[in-house]
Amino acid sequence: MFISIKYELISFIITLIIFLLVYLYLELSLKDNKNRIRLILLKKLLNRDHKEKIIYEMRYIKNIRRNLRLLFIIILIGLSFNKIIAKIPLLEKIFDYSIINHQLLNLKLINLVNVIFVFLFFRYLINFLISVIYFTYSKDKIEETSLDDIIKYLGNILSFIVILSVLGINLTLLIPLAGALGIGAGFALQDLLKNIIAGLIILFGKIVKKGDYVKFKEFEGYIKEVNLRTTIIRTPSNEEVIVPNSMLTESALVNYSLTEPIVRIDVPFGVSYSSDIKKIFEIAKEVGKKYSERDAQVIFKGFGSSALEFTLRIWINIRRTLPIRIKSEVYKELIEEFRKNNIEIPFNQLDIWFRNELKIKK
Repeated sequence: MFISIKYELISFIITLIIFLLVYLYLELSLKDNKNRIRLILLKKLLNRDHKEKIIYEMRYIKNIRRNLRLLFIIILIGLSFNKIIAKIPLLEKIFDYSIINHQLLNLKLINLVNVIFVFLFFRYLINFLISVIYFTYSKDKIEETSLDDIIKYLGNILSFIVILSVLGINLTLLIPLAGALGIGAGFALQDLLKNIIAGLIILFGKIVKKGDYVKFKEFEGYIKEVNLRTTIIRTPSNEEVIVPNSMLTESALVNYSLTEPIVRIDVPFGVSYSSDIKKIFEIAKEVGKKYSERDAQVIFKGFGSSALEFTLRIWINIRRTLPIRIKSEVYKELIEEFRKNNIEIPFNQLDIWFRNELKIKK
């Protein structure tokens, strides 16, 4: 028995040493990266974009280190707690007592404590992995592939399965039980299951991704988050619309940035008939160049009732800016440029005719 305890203690110590070495290696690597980034910042040889990227990396190094420490602490406390309980007969008897002893569920006090460790472990593990991918890849790349959402989605499903197992639930018995309860509970759970499956289709089928600009029924805005059951759309007025995942897969959805985020917007305007057409084309095209990701186009639409009608076509990255903001800026610059060049922007004028002779009293 003494030899058995001795070997168990040695095994436990070796396990802790391995975890400690892995932790120290990762911690030192992150510290080296942090020092390298700090040195670059001190040199002050960065442009604005590069500096923002460096600060962005610093933030995620901090998150990685924090989550790594918490993971190490949880693993250390969890392993030590279980080892201590196993070696003290009185504690083992208390924590091994079955609160519920059934063929389907054998719930012990130790199981409830371990569920807390498992829950915290998966929570910080998911945060750790998400911080790592944000540090490794660019934000645009992550949003394009939905890597963070996939990790969160799969991590939550895996943690749920592990928690059920740790609680002492006999998962094999749940299959016939689910069949027996399927008729009654199936109707209650079908919407939940349908939305979870639709969430997997959205993530892996890349129907929508975080940051996409979409139009769904009367709602329009950016995809903020894809969860197990719902997808959150943030509108331009900062309203958050919660949409069940199944509705996104079953209904028509306009995704402005499905394959690429560059979309065209049309800015219509009119000028007086006395205007120089060539000058109009030059001014409008110069204004469009400032905001367009591709070559801006000026289209002469035709002769209006009181103006020559044009459309300025520009291409914008809809994941970065809203069409209404660009239109506002373009209209503002067009008015300023037209006024500088004495180009009139006409407006409708009405003549009033009186049926009877107008008499003016003195």
